[in-house]
Amino acid sequence: MGDILGVRFHAVHGDHLLPHSRTVLSVGPQVSVFINTFLPRCVVFNNRGLGGEELLTPVTYCAANTSDLECVVQHVKGLYPSAPVLGAGVSLGGMVLLNYLARKRTESGLVAGITISVPWDALKFSSSMEEPLNWLLFNRHITKSLHQILNRHRKILEKVVDVDYVLKARSIREFDERFTSLMFGYSSCMDYYRDASPGKKLPNTAVPILCLNAADDPFSPQTAFPVSIVQDLPNVALVLTAHGGHIAFLQGFFPRGENYMERLFGQFVHAVFEHREEMKQACGIREEQMKD
Repeated sequence: MGDILGVRFHAVHGDHLLPHSRTVLSVGPQVSVFINTFLPRCVVFNNRGLGGEELLTPVTYCAANTSDLECVVQHVKGLYPSAPVLGAGVSLGGMVLLNYLARKRTESGLVAGITISVPWDALKFSSSMEEPLNWLLFNRHITKSLHQILNRHRKILEKVVDVDYVLKARSIREFDERFTSLMFGYSSCMDYYRDASPGKKLPNTAVPILCLNAADDPFSPQTAFPVSIVQDLPNVALVLTAHGGHIAFLQGFFPRGENYMERLFGQFVHAVFEHREEMKQACGIREEQMKD
């Protein structure tokens, strides 16, 4: 496959970037666990305030905001205009990627996208997380992590929010109501959730997209899957498995080695870079719609 350059959204590492290399933008740290198997050179985009970085301005990140992703894509394309770029996102990172692809349409700078375990409907995700078992297993721990991030950047964030009030939030929904929606100018948490949900925006996308979800994923209930929308979109494939939970997809009685998620990712990357013309034809995409 020649020189391969990977762009992961976490931290720049490894060898220097080479022009004319194939590029992967991955949104979400989980992707980096297995992406090196297929793409030895990658760049990772860290959301603001994560990855050990300090906030320089009182602005964080959310699933609906794609401005930072746009800056990263423009930067990479500015350095290596001839390199085709593939985007990969996991969970919230997948929401950001899909929202970006829908917003930018034919001007995304990406040749394809792949998402793993995307919460398709933010409101249904929040409601699922508030069910007793899910609250015990997930909600309270995620909320605690959000508190820790807020505390880590308290000095700069207290310029724009009442940090003590936000830290009293006992659930993800309360945190989003008191912090995230306010930070990004939404009138309410519900408005933010509606804007963050990528399912209904899929018709606006203009590149091949592969989405992997599991029916038993508590972060995305089955009623949230955009099956009826995807049925009419030749450029979007929604792969649904009976099991796999949230970013699991283990295989075998002793689940060691390559799992289904990794295998699917590798096959899709190969198809995008080695059979690009066939993929464009299958997706009904004209050359002017799929810009590098």
